Amino acid sequence: MHSDPRAFWRPFDQAAHPAPLPRITRGSGLSVFGDDGTEYLDAISGSYNHCFGHGDAQLLDAVQRQMHRLVHFCSVTGDTGLTEELAATLVEHLAVPGLRHVFLTLSGSEGIETALKMAWQFHRNRGAARQKIASLADAYHGCTMGALYATQRGFCKDGLPFVSGDDSLAVPPPHQGGDLEVWRELLERQGEAIAAIVVEPVMGLAGAIEQPPGFLRGLCALARQHGVLVIADEVFCGIGRAGSLCEAAAQGAEPDIVVFSKCLGGGFSITATVASDSVFAGFLGDSMDRAFRSGHTQTGNLLGCAAALHVLRRIRDEDWCGQVRRAGVALREALESALTGSAEVATVRGKGLMLGIECTSFDACGAVQARARAQGLLVGTAGKVVKVAPAFPISSQQSAQLVELLARSAR
Repeated sequence: MHSDPRAFWRPFDQAAHPAPLPRITRGSGLSVFGDDGTEYLDAISGSYNHCFGHGDAQLLDAVQRQMHRLVHFCSVTGDTGLTEELAATLVEHLAVPGLRHVFLTLSGSEGIETALKMAWQFHRNRGAARQKIASLADAYHGCTMGALYATQRGFCKDGLPFVSGDDSLAVPPPHQGGDLEVWRELLERQGEAIAAIVVEPVMGLAGAIEQPPGFLRGLCALARQHGVLVIADEVFCGIGRAGSLCEAAAQGAEPDIVVFSKCLGGGFSITATVASDSVFAGFLGDSMDRAFRSGHTQTGNLLGCAAALHVLRRIRDEDWCGQVRRAGVALREALESALTGSAEVATVRGKGLMLGIECTSFDACGAVQARARAQGLLVGTAGKVVKVAPAFPISSQQSAQLVELLARSAR
């Protein structure tokens, strides 16, 4: 059956002129296959999700076992035990002092919205009217309406009046001169109106940009002086992708709320918003007026919970964080060497298996992606940056293949 190519409205695309893309029908390991039999090396892991690759037998077995027991039960009407087990396991494995309270949703955008709602209501419960959300210019924190208060990419929010006003503050990131002194001045002027700061320890769509040493730690300390909550967005970089379970903690920071998604489910939908003891305490009391006003039918999606439990245990037991750090250093160095001299590539950066290749122009970036796809390599793009985020078990042979194909694609 051949449907109207416009029937499915693809994300971030012109509906009238959909760009041709390969039709993927199955996957195995780091490879996916088109309906014509063409094999592609998936170097973006289905948008950073498939930490163990496609069709991983152990992961599928864990989810199938849960499918045969119970596919879904709404957490509002009863406990299954699985949500509690996942929350306890995540807290244990993170081992970050004070981060002990887990709210479960499906997507990363939902997780960010949950964190923002926690921040807004936390201050309201204390009798403070704080509404403003501050984040780094060019940061992406989701594209649902609530998450757009934190997202600062014009393509996503231009023309939407509810999320483009004075309550959404953009601060230059450190690599553009937005150091701690800029934040100090902002908080001294508007600190009493700011509910939360949202920041990625490694910026995803901005191009795999790691925060400078000490920046995140200093920002958390500064925010605490002004009673502002810090939300660490680890949707992209967390759960091993950058080489640690919690990248904010690895950078020495103490955020009030951390959001994990993508790698957490290994391809299955699950997001965890983890709050500190002090934030959780702000919702305790005898009146329902203090209760957190958030919930979803799919809160605690059981198949996602089963997947996340498997992912967390395996990352710990098999030391995948260490393996990702080593593989990431080797891949980055190989890319830097292979792409030196390319007229279309400016720099290679990133951490762990979350790398960005900044091109000299938007058009050059799109051309590199198109040439790579034509040679059987799938990479992502955002602005002028080619995104590279292969699955954790990438072999040395596959890494060499990835580097060779990108070198051919960058002229």
